[in-house]
Amino acid sequence: MQIVIQNAVEFFLIMFLGYMCRQKGLLSKEDGRKIGRIIVLFTLPCAILSNVRSINIGLTLFIAVSLAIFAQLVSLGTGFMLARKRKPDVQAAYALNTASYNIGNFAIPFAQYFFPGEAIAYISMFDIGNSIMGLGLNKCIGAAIADRESSFDWKASMKKLFSSVPFDTYLVIFALSVFGQGVPEIVVRLTARIGAANTFLSMFMIGTLLDFKAPKSEQKDVAKIVTARICIALALTALIWLVLPLDPLPKIMLTIGVMSPCATVTPLYSHDVGYRGDMPAIVGSVSMIVSILILSVLLLFI
Repeated sequence: MQIVIQNAVEFFLIMFLGYMCRQKGLLSKEDGRKIGRIIVLFTLPCAILSNVRSINIGLTLFIAVSLAIFAQLVSLGTGFMLARKRKPDVQAAYALNTASYNIGNFAIPFAQYFFPGEAIAYISMFDIGNSIMGLGLNKCIGAAIADRESSFDWKASMKKLFSSVPFDTYLVIFALSVFGQGVPEIVVRLTARIGAANTFLSMFMIGTLLDFKAPKSEQKDVAKIVTARICIALALTALIWLVLPLDPLPKIMLTIGVMSPCATVTPLYSHDVGYRGDMPAIVGSVSMIVSILILSVLLLFI
């Protein structure tokens, strides 16, 4: 229990350091986004390569990928229903912000901090399904909601998905696993050094992007979306622990996955489908704090 509390406090302190650097003018939100690019291009793929030597192609992989896709579809539908009487752009923004999961910049660093490297393989399995939706199909679904006459742009979705360095990293590991190979040891040693910075940079970046100043007109929207995310996450957690035929460690990793906050790309996607408010950025910040608090409490009892 003491270790869980200590790690959670350290998490908050790193985020607070990033937040204070922005508040004092040492860094801007744009600097935080630049750090995010470094994470996505370098430290996150290296963290994946150094921790996930191979992917076990079996029942656990199928369950993890299926759960991620199922969770996103349920969340998209829930978000849409919450705003069904609103304008199409608001409906699309609700769906996108209810559905997305921040695995690369939150769940993987969180799992790195609390669990051994073996655990990252399970959260990475969840992220394969999450990436298929979050980096590809979700935006198309959001665009279709915002513009009923539009059709799915499969080509653009696939291009976006396969241009993601973390997703391509999963594909490389998967291909090696198919042929019975793991990541070469020389690659593991190099990527381990770079990937070691992933947790700190991810939490620090999140701190620089935190924003809680929601306009009064959008405060109710933020509350509804965050509450919906919590309810869905708790329902999925019950499903994971009561139904899925998995060992405790993969169950813990999948719980971290479904409890993750809103993805960092969601504000951009919300803007692309026509929403012009501040709600997506606020949902991301609030859901981040809520996720850490809930996961820290759950880890005390798991």
